[in-house]
Amino acid sequence: MIHPAALNIHGATVTSKGFEPRGRTRPIHLHLVRHTLAVELLRAGVTIVDAAALLGHTPDVFVSTYLRKSEAGVRSAASALGAALAGGS
Repeated sequence: MIHPAALNIHGATVTSKGFEPRGRTRPIHLHLVRHTLAVELLRAGVTIVDAAALLGHTPDVFVSTYLRKSEAGVRSAASALGAALAGGS
């Protein structure tokens, strides 16, 4: 396990409650970093199965823990479905 003090986050101070970067009112905890990693893996095209394995989860736990719907995502999914039904790719 990585000790929080071993992480170098520019402009942050390490406290017993987590990282407190300048200009941020809430501390950054390691779980936030883990959540960001999960989201960025998906944005980079990594499959849910592979991202879940990397983070030590089953795919269903990964989805329920890290994924949230977004309006842009819902519109994109609807657009992709419409294109598929219209015979596009």
